[in-house]
Amino acid sequence: MPCQKCGAALPENAVFCPICGTRIVENPAVPAPPDLFTALKKYADFQGRASRQEYWLFVLLRCIAEVLLAGFPFLLGAWEIAMIVPGLAVTARRLHDVGSNGWRMLCSLIPVVGPVAMFCWMLHDSQPGINAYGENPKGVAAGDPEWRFKSWIGWTVGIAVLVLMIAAAAVAVATDAVAECSNCIQ
Repeated sequence: MPCQKCGAALPENAVFCPICGTRIVENPAVPAPPDLFTALKKYADFQGRASRQEYWLFVLLRCIAEVLLAGFPFLLGAWEIAMIVPGLAVTARRLHDVGSNGWRMLCSLIPVVGPVAMFCWMLHDSQPGINAYGENPKGVAAGDPEWRFKSWIGWTVGIAVLVLMIAAAAVAVATDAVAECSNCIQ
């Protein structure tokens, strides 16, 4: 089997092309899964689709970098500025993947409701098959019977996480209120 990028002959059981270094995909119809840096490689690419894995790996990368840079305010600020464009790009591609326009990310500017809606959209499974923005990044064809089940799981997990976040915020507010009341009584 030749390399899909450079056409060189590949040795048996090769994972990468020895000439160009391209990852070998067993079935060309199913794309290779994204790695931790896929969103950075597509720095300003607002076209196409991004899977949940690509989006959440980017979020994980940002969180790890922010924790590591927390003690260095200048570097943290530079990192945040550098991540504006790829963050917008991967979010637009993620919205494309669920069948929405990238401009829908402006909904996150609506207080309280906007970020919750964005969180749910980011958890939603890919639209199967080809949509207006391109091929499914996971290679799932339209009519795949497992798609509905996987989508249902994503929504259930998303709603559960959201309920837990709201409950944690309510407990924090109640704890502060009780602490203030006990200070007033004394």
